[in-house]
Amino acid sequence: MKLAARTYLVVILVFLYLPIAVLVAMGFNESPLYALPFRFTTHWYEALGGNAKLLRSSWNSIVIALVTSALATGLGTLRRQQQRAIDAVVHPKAGGGDARHDRAVALPDPVELHRRVAGLVGTGSFTVPSPTGAPGFSPSVMSSDDDT
Repeated sequence: MKLAARTYLVVILVFLYLPIAVLVAMGFNESPLYALPFRFTTHWYEALGGNAKLLRSSWNSIVIALVTSALATGLGTLRRQQQRAIDAVVHPKAGGGDARHDRAVALPDPVELHRRVAGLVGTGSFTVPSPTGAPGFSPSVMSSDDDT
């Protein structure tokens, strides 16, 4: 079983990375097309160095990537600190630390979640089943004349 899993992993990785390797290799080919036989040259990269518009676009992409990465890292760190503060209040643990690692993962009750969504939407198009198995009800249509 392990051999089959490893073989499968190797096949997937080759499938993903082989085209990238071919593109890199063909970047050094003399032909403007992906033609064989392969003749090594740096002509295309020399031409790239002389194209100011393309270089400016590349620098813009690098700046956008750096700013986006810094922003995402900062927001993720703030979110993690917020979650730790919530956990410290909701699930206190003697001695400090991260309480989320010491409790089982609690998934929301699907019936309660469905009731809340139906209550928020309030269109009457949701039928919420009762936890006891009784027939469901529609939150926005609940009135005394519905029993007729």
